Amino acid sequence: GATIKTDEETGKIVIARIMHGGAADRSGLIHVGDEVCEVNGINVEGKTPNDVLKILQNSEGTITFKLVPADGKVGIRESKVRVRAHFDYASSTDPYIPCKEAGLDFVKGDVLHIVSQDDAYWWQARREGDRNMRAGLIPSRALQERRILHERSQQDKTSEEAENDDFDREEIATYEEVAKLYPRPGLHRPVVLIGPPGVGRNELKRRLIATDQEKYKTPIP
Repeated sequence: GATIKTDEETGKIVIARIMHGGAADRSGLIHVGDEVCEVNGINVEGKTPNDVLKILQNSEGTITFKLVPADGKVGIRESKVRVRAHFDYASSTDPYIPCKEAGLDFVKGDVLHIVSQDDAYWWQARREGDRNMRAGLIPSRALQERRILHERSQQDKTSEEAENDDFDREEIATYEEVAKLYPRPGLHRPVVLIGPPGVGRNELKRRLIATDQEKYKTPIP
């Protein structure tokens, strides 16, 4: 339900992020920035996040934390952004994800509900339609674009191609923002078929109407 990290200034173990929908989020007792002092009575001062993880893995039953609350705690705000993925992602093969167990796998075409973009490199998201309300980590748009550009830079490039990185960035397909449609009773939405003459628009219209004559109608001139 949460991930931890070492504070760069103090060297102490702190809560790095709260996973939306997880136990820590639902309890409302743990917040980003809280300092972890003890885990099941074991002092974690001077320990690394991996050391704390081993303590948790060896624990059974109820796990208790002793925390020092962070200053200026801010409640978690859930984003309403939804995107369609244009690439496959498997957290188990990602060497850079902060916590593999917290990763969310998806395939190209999945619609993802982005619930948090607080981290510039790791968003929290849920797959649209999943019953599991716990969010998982996915690479942000900026991180995925940087990865793709890095892969391209590893290939042999001419100096002229190297100057086109800004143009290449515009061509990178990572996430496409989409909106959830809530149909209103009695409201008819137009379907417009666009194309040059002779490409089969009339045939496409005929086939579309044939699939559901109650749903699709043609306008009367």
